[in-house]
Amino acid sequence: GRTWSLWLASLSFLASPFWFNPLTFEWNVVVSDYRLYLDWMGSISGGPAKSWSQWWDEENSYYKRMHIASKMFFVVKSVLYLLVANGIRTSDLFKANPTLNKPWISVGYVVLAIVVLCGMQAIFRSTRGGLPYAARQTIGIIIFLGINAGIVILFLEDSDVIRYSLAAYYAVGALCQLGLLCGLKAVKGFYYLHDLFCGHMIFVPLFISAALQLPHHVQTWLLYHNALS
Repeated sequence: GRTWSLWLASLSFLASPFWFNPLTFEWNVVVSDYRLYLDWMGSISGGPAKSWSQWWDEENSYYKRMHIASKMFFVVKSVLYLLVANGIRTSDLFKANPTLNKPWISVGYVVLAIVVLCGMQAIFRSTRGGLPYAARQTIGIIIFLGINAGIVILFLEDSDVIRYSLAAYYAVGALCQLGLLCGLKAVKGFYYLHDLFCGHMIFVPLFISAALQLPHHVQTWLLYHNALS
């Protein structure tokens, strides 16, 4: 409760570029930006401006030239992340009480369903070339919705998952930081998933706001009637 002002400031910095852009909540603009974002995330050529992969390589190339003394600063940072992760894991944050909130569906079954769907998605991606277009789209949508529904049910059925996810976020971040310092290329995939997830966390409210249209009218009224001056 003591950090609410910090979270409010962070939210303000994140939302300001969108709120003060008159085209933020235009549906066509959001769709166009989302397509450009997916192209950027999926491309492997064209320079940092057109490829996340090349942008990431350029942004993190300085680790290879970093002196060992400078690397120790990031090692200490990683240790702090691991301590934070352990603190969250052992805390009472979002701690579930099975006597009061008994899950309707076994968490083990939900996890198993998510794993099976992820396996099906991997198989589908390797074999979808031989399927008709309608079948590819239908199967892809069903698997996508199934995985997302499973994740939502997992968080709703067991609040401990929220705590463990937050702890894992810091722990994986620390290990990836150490991997960067050691020159391990395998950590790039984790950073890709992180940026892909964060990007969709931004686009989902934008799509919802653009579809509702009400935020666009409120924004227009505030911006062009000097309501914020």
